[in-house]
Amino acid sequence: MAYPAPMNRVALAVVALAAVAALLWFGLSKPVTGRPAGPAPTVAVVEADAAPQAPAPPLQRPATAPPSVAAVAPPPAAADAGMEPDAAGPPSDRYDLGDHVVRLRTPEGSPPMELVIQVVVRAQGEALREVRLRRRQLIRMLFFLGSHRQADGALGAEGQDRFKADLLARYRNVVRSGEVEDLEFPTWRVQPVPAGAAGADEPGEPDEQ
Repeated sequence: MAYPAPMNRVALAVVALAAVAALLWFGLSKPVTGRPAGPAPTVAVVEADAAPQAPAPPLQRPATAPPSVAAVAPPPAAADAGMEPDAAGPPSDRYDLGDHVVRLRTPEGSPPMELVIQVVVRAQGEALREVRLRRRQLIRMLFFLGSHRQADGALGAEGQDRFKADLLARYRNVVRSGEVEDLEFPTWRVQPVPAGAAGADEPGEPDEQ
């Protein structure tokens, strides 16, 4: 069997190296057509500016309705005779029954006499309220007492004091929700009945039954 000569082996080796070099050159010089894979670029989304909102109107509190005025119911009809609705007024300890003219008794043949009187009742709290309610009844008692009083017995300070004591006792018997403290007579005058006078005042309307 024949073996190749040494020079032939060297030539074969050179050819092989040249082929390898050609392959390497060809691979390195080939253009790159693709991009290396990588994370996708982040796309920033820019939102359009929202239209400016009108400022919210200030909170308004509902108008407070004026406090309703409770209707004051009239007091119930009083069972006692002579009671009348309570007259509202400023707080006080006095109640004026008004001015009255009462015909006094006189002996037969004597000129007629009359008592001109203003009566103010002093009381507190519920007693004063009852005095107002019983106004007509108290005035009738005044006329009843005066019409049975002799004119001579009503003269002077002593006559006034006796009349006051008698009338006060009667008022205290009627007003029971408290004490009638005292009576005042800002006007007290005993005088002859003026000529042509129509007569004494009436004691008011009849008591309700």
